[in-house]
Amino acid sequence: MSFTKPLLLVAAALLLIAPARAQDAGEPALSAADGKLVLDVPEQRLAMPMPDWLNAGDVGSGDIKPLVDLSYSVENGQIRLDIRPKGETEADWKIAYGAHLQEQTSGTLVGFRRSVMAGYGQSCQPNAMAFFQFGRDDGDNLAPLGFACGAFFDGSGRSFWPWRDRRDELPQKRQGRCRVLPDWRGPAFDPSKPASWPVATNVVEERSRQLQAEVSLTLAD
Repeated sequence: MSFTKPLLLVAAALLLIAPARAQDAGEPALSAADGKLVLDVPEQRLAMPMPDWLNAGDVGSGDIKPLVDLSYSVENGQIRLDIRPKGETEADWKIAYGAHLQEQTSGTLVGFRRSVMAGYGQSCQPNAMAFFQFGRDDGDNLAPLGFACGAFFDGSGRSFWPWRDRRDELPQKRQGRCRVLPDWRGPAFDPSKPASWPVATNVVEERSRQLQAEVSLTLAD
């Protein structure tokens, strides 16, 4: 496999993320353009690869919401979009795709990623968790990072995902930050044994390459 050695999480040394109660924000401005999935939010446009269960050629351009089931919420400046194949619910999904955006006025993208790692780590049993970095960071051009949780504390399922963090400068010295992540869920597994993962390693590697090359966060026109 091409990704690097698993990263150990030291939660006590990292900032923790407290779960926020989100409110339904209605229909997202979600569309397909140039073979990518595009989410328009106030002041920003997030472009990302299509979910791997959708064929960009079949989707074409325009509104893709009729083709998927989704959840969309906004809370305290944080935006969360979760997409699932049509017919899969929040309770029984096997594959999903998400985008999380937030606005900050200070801090680094590396620090933001560390706080995300700590937040994810709090939900997973310590002996069933690993992080994997897909390549090397280059300043603020961060490589995708994978999180494998073989068993969550709340019993809600097990998943593995790579995610990509990006940022863009906003007016008034603010920063828009985003996290894009595909997610697979299945039976309990051992993160140290890729053969037990709920997704094949070649699929994870391919998605990480797509995230590295195709995720962009820009100011809206």
